[in-house]
Amino acid sequence: MIERAPRAVGEGLLLAVLLGAPGTAQDAVRVPPSAGPEPLGPARSAVQTPRGDLLVLLATGRVEFLDAASGASLATLRPDGAAHGGIAVARDFSRIALRDAEDNVRILPLGLDETTDPAGIDWTERRPDVAFVAHRSDRWSPSVLQWTGDGEHLVIWGEQSYHQEPTTPPQVWTAGGELVWTGPKACDAALHPEVNRLAFVRVNEVSLGWPVTGFETVDVPGAFGTIEYDPCGERLAVGGRNMRIDQERGLGLKDRFTGAPQLRVLDGETGRVTLDVDVSEVDIPGLTSWLHRLSWSPDGRHIGISAGKGHKPGVVSSKDGSVVLRVECVYGQMWKTFPVGWAGSDLFLPGAWLEGLVPVDAPEERIEGFLCGGATGVALRGSTDILLLLDDGLARFDPATRKVVWKR
Repeated sequence: MIERAPRAVGEGLLLAVLLGAPGTAQDAVRVPPSAGPEPLGPARSAVQTPRGDLLVLLATGRVEFLDAASGASLATLRPDGAAHGGIAVARDFSRIALRDAEDNVRILPLGLDETTDPAGIDWTERRPDVAFVAHRSDRWSPSVLQWTGDGEHLVIWGEQSYHQEPTTPPQVWTAGGELVWTGPKACDAALHPEVNRLAFVRVNEVSLGWPVTGFETVDVPGAFGTIEYDPCGERLAVGGRNMRIDQERGLGLKDRFTGAPQLRVLDGETGRVTLDVDVSEVDIPGLTSWLHRLSWSPDGRHIGISAGKGHKPGVVSSKDGSVVLRVECVYGQMWKTFPVGWAGSDLFLPGAWLEGLVPVDAPEERIEGFLCGGATGVALRGSTDILLLLDDGLARFDPATRKVVWKR
């Protein structure tokens, strides 16, 4: 399962994308674990509650409340052993949606505010208000769940993670479990951070709109694989390659290694293309590949990119596509598509089995000790610290001192 959270991550709000990457002994994370709480293992997503606690989804399926200051466990919303396909928390923390590996979705009342102590609630007595079965996802299109800003609709889609024809249609459900709309099969989708507007990318085209008002489709030759709104919802970044994809040739070996990775930036409302640039210079100029994954920096100035398939990640300017950062790395597995992420606007998380956080303006000062094969981070409210979801757990990190506050 790969889960992505609001693509435009606000301060203190994180639903992280993680891909676990096996490592050798010399690859092991060198950050010492904190004394006390037992290790959690891989964490799949986390969100900070109104009171400031952390609500974390673990790879075991457990959903746990943690104290943000110490990392200590406060309460368990769901125990180990429950197969999971993602969670999504409404912005007002009134409800939580949980999807299992069989695509059953359950919506539970959450009811968290600034005074709610999760340890004072018997979560075993909470029962779903709503339950339904979403469209069946497949092994190449892991589930993504996200609530609209008003918390009235749950949007579910598949995130394409390999070269293939789109297989999973996006769906819009009401909070009451009514299916509002099922779209065409798409590679990836992005939900506007504020208003009810959905964008999705298919092969050579991008569609924007909402079920009630309808969708408008824009021809974008070469578009494929990944799409994301900037933090304000004003622009869309789209991946793919620099030439139209010949669908009759298919997306297999015949058509896989042609063209160069191409970044497009579109107007977030009209879909008009405002930037169309070859970004192969991040890795190898003239590289034949695709732009597989991208991630906006929290301030919207930069876009982290990955050509996938063992290629180098990097950072480009969202204004003109110029290369800001090239990250040297040892190539990983050629079939693996690594995500990229951010720990604040200045620290790039390159994925690709790389160890370290990379300062955009001073890459030679890489902060080592973190195995970031798809890690994501966000600043915690009321602090300059960063919460990192890593390949082997969860860590609170102080970028000023470059020290770990706690790690589980």
